[in-house]
Amino acid sequence: MARLFLMALTVAALLAPRPAFAYSLKELLDNRLDPELRYRTLETPHFWIHYPEGLEEMAGRISPIAESAHERVTDALRVEPQGRTHLVLAHRSDQPETFTFVFPHRQIFLDITLPHLGMGMNDFADWYEWLLVHEYAHVVHMDLTTGPARALSAAFGSWLRPNMTTPSWVKEGLAVHLESTLTPKGRGSGSLYRMMARVAVAEGVLESPDNASLDTMANYGRSTWPWGIRPYLYGALFMKSLASLAPEALPRFIAGTARSGPFALEEGLRRAGLPELEAIRTRALQDIRAQAERELEVIRRTPQTRLEYLTHTGFLHYGTTLSPDGRWLTISRQRPEEDDAIFRFPIEGDQVGPPELVTTRSTGYQTSYSRSGRFLVFDQMHRARHYLVSDLYIYDLKTKDFASISPWFRARDPDVHPDGKHLVFVANVQGKNRLLKSNTAWEEVEDLLGDVGDRRISAPRFSPDGTSVAVMLHDSKTGGEDLLLAGPEGTEVLVADGAQNRTPSWTPDGRYLVFASDRDGVFNIHALEMATRRLYRLTHTLGGLFHPVVDPSLRWVYATSYGARGYDVVRFRWEPRDWTLIWEPPAPEPANAPEAPWEYWPLAWEWAPEPDSAPEATPVEAPVEEVAAKGEDAAPSEPAPPAGAVYQGWRSLAPQYLVPSVLLRPGTYQLGMMLGAVDPLFLQHYELVLRYDLATRLPVGRLFYYDARGPWALDAVLEHDAVPLGAEARLYRSLGGRASLNIPLGAEHSYTWLRPGLKARRIDYAGRTVEAGGELALISDTEFRQLGYSFAESGSYARAGVEGWWNFARGTALMTARLSLRTHQPLLWHRHVLHLELEGAAYLLGRQVPNAVFAVGGQESFPFSLRSPLLLHGYSPNAIATPQALVATAHYTFPLAELGRGLGTLPLSLQRTSAALRLQAAAIDSLRPERLPLSAGVELHQDLMVGDLFGLSAQLGVYQGVPALGGGLRFLFMLTSNEGGVESAAERGGSRPVH
Repeated sequence: MARLFLMALTVAALLAPRPAFAYSLKELLDNRLDPELRYRTLETPHFWIHYPEGLEEMAGRISPIAESAHERVTDALRVEPQGRTHLVLAHRSDQPETFTFVFPHRQIFLDITLPHLGMGMNDFADWYEWLLVHEYAHVVHMDLTTGPARALSAAFGSWLRPNMTTPSWVKEGLAVHLESTLTPKGRGSGSLYRMMARVAVAEGVLESPDNASLDTMANYGRSTWPWGIRPYLYGALFMKSLASLAPEALPRFIAGTARSGPFALEEGLRRAGLPELEAIRTRALQDIRAQAERELEVIRRTPQTRLEYLTHTGFLHYGTTLSPDGRWLTISRQRPEEDDAIFRFPIEGDQVGPPELVTTRSTGYQTSYSRSGRFLVFDQMHRARHYLVSDLYIYDLKTKDFASISPWFRARDPDVHPDGKHLVFVANVQGKNRLLKSNTAWEEVEDLLGDVGDRRISAPRFSPDGTSVAVMLHDSKTGGEDLLLAGPEGTEVLVADGAQNRTPSWTPDGRYLVFASDRDGVFNIHALEMATRRLYRLTHTLGGLFHPVVDPSLRWVYATSYGARGYDVVRFRWEPRDWTLIWEPPAPEPANAPEAPWEYWPLAWEWAPEPDSAPEATPVEAPVEEVAAKGEDAAPSEPAPPAGAVYQGWRSLAPQYLVPSVLLRPGTYQLGMMLGAVDPLFLQHYELVLRYDLATRLPVGRLFYYDARGPWALDAVLEHDAVPLGAEARLYRSLGGRASLNIPLGAEHSYTWLRPGLKARRIDYAGRTVEAGGELALISDTEFRQLGYSFAESGSYARAGVEGWWNFARGTALMTARLSLRTHQPLLWHRHVLHLELEGAAYLLGRQVPNAVFAVGGQESFPFSLRSPLLLHGYSPNAIATPQALVATAHYTFPLAELGRGLGTLPLSLQRTSAALRLQAAAIDSLRPERLPLSAGVELHQDLMVGDLFGLSAQLGVYQGVPALGGGLRFLFMLTSNEGGVESAAERGGSRPVH
């Protein structure tokens, strides 16, 4: 029964007005790579590596790492994909945008950007090795087919992949497990995931719905902690327990699910000869609890540091910063239902007031005050045409406006010099990090560290006297974070012990450098005394402490602390007499004296190195070149890779999928197939739908083609259809085609397009007309809708256009005008939004032509697919045929519940439940009251996620139209895809006036 239910939902996705896996024009344009770049392809035994010119060095660096990932993953899973996998390299975003799919072809898209510290991806040694092992694990897992699925997939394409339908905790858990066992460091063996599991056990929430519950573990969108991390964290721990059952447990498991039908996780376990899912869950929970209790037993031997909590809401608080006078504590906060933002707490003596909103920020974690405390500097991402760029923003706290923004610096982690005239920051240059210094006019740029290879630089902070900068530098061999001091006399290594030594900050007198470190397996606060180089541990905590800053009076240390709700802001007393000395420079030893053993792993961590294999502490006086060399392979350098060939996307455009296509309408249904393909760079795409209408006995269908290789993207549609129109349900048959260009206007930040095009059509309704002409439209689109949800939440959409036609039979000209306006106004209450919409169309010339009509009306309920171009609920579909019409809509939506959970073990997640009120009025021919059809209705919306593959929105509505004008009480049930955003009828490919 469960299988039939989920398969029915899959069919529903195929029957939706736009299939869940179809690409809309809006998606293609929004995610378009820079067409001005020239792309090349490097071929290796198992990959096609596509990259723009300028990234040849990176492609050569990536190619052996990708081949190594292939070898390790296929050996671990005992399976090897057939043919090559596409690997696309881009320098599009300053925050890693990486995704992997096997439909319509196998591909990994990789932005050559190192992750910033606040993203939570910190448990890696070599970034690209770690990333490619994780992503290629997805490829091998999801691409695997055996048994009948293999034959079906060979015939119909890669959409028939049973492992694509496994829950996200299986897919992500497997990838995290392999990243942790096949590379030197991964999240599954890292102190952060152990912290989260340990705290869940200590606070008694491990088996709660917010943690290791089967009906929520697969849910990315559940808006409770551990928000977004849940599938990775508990999936990895479950996969670890599953792998421990037998040496070949994981290969057997993925082979079993690959042989089963879609969503058949239990059947896959049975085929693999493994225990049932509930038994595996029970064992995994036992393993998690046993490990956590061992750790807790060790930690509790020492008294815990007393913490005073300043927040109690959890989620993500990070980047603590104090104003120079100590009167303001600033933090960045991230929560699922609110915009990311910067807050500050007022401080008077020992009293801390409630937080105040400073400003929103899209990304980033670090902030810095100017010397006067009037300006706050931070980084965030913004969209610039084809790129997502991180720049530095100087915010005036007095005027509450931005005083300056860096000009495309691709920069993050700023810190202001004590003189208030200079800044230090980390820049992203061709995928590598540079530590740069400039003045506040963004001039006189100075490189402080030079080229450090693929090692990440993070969290620079000026010393109080402004002569030096303390900064984090990732160690690509141990996976640790080293602390360096860049000063006028060169660069000195301060701490390089293989641990993650994070977010350094100075005491106001410059005597100590304070930072968080997991050198004993738990993140605690440490202090390095700069004069003696003695290292002290300041805290002892059960969870973890991060982002420390010391107030100017040396009375308090402010930080963030991890608990079962997430990260909260805390403080504790600055008490040097309570500190623990854990390292000091050794006294001079005789020449042949043995080295002191490593002794800072007191907890019995499963992943802790043995004493004789632990990372060696780098001496304080070691030169920076020595530390840099630790991240480089000792093997002889490989010969230069062969030059890549010119990218030829057309080679990938053979049909990649063949999918059944069914369209139901009252009195008829259409049966057929859909086939299509897209190239690896998504610069070319086509989709052909061919169906047969059983009532009219006519072939119908649609061909869509998209080409973005030039500066202006081209899209073209050829479509044939037949629909009932008007009160008599008279057949309206149309054959039409169009070709349009999409010309971006304005500056890089503009969302405005000019859309000229050519059109032709043949219409059979009141006689036959054949017409040809052109169109010109202006489009502005700033709508924002959270992925997977029904409604846009902010922004606006405007489209105004004219079409000119020449009627060949009558020898007359026709002209039409179209208008589409949408705006989304957030109200005072959270996620309450008022949507205002105006849709209109009119024949300006040629009204005497019999077929010069537009259709106004409602739509049929699912599974039927018949929707009026000008939508007016409370009326039959296409009920009104008129040469001009204008429909105004006021739509008020508000949330009822954030469910964020599934139905038992079914891979179906119920997301947000919303309600809505809708009022509509239409002007038909004139503004006379008797010609103003009205409509009012109430709606209930339920957002769904099916198998972590596609999102659907279920809508139930009741509407009342005006009976005298053909309206009435109408009920509507719709099940539609909510992937890819909102798009107009024209963008869906409709060149005809009725569909």
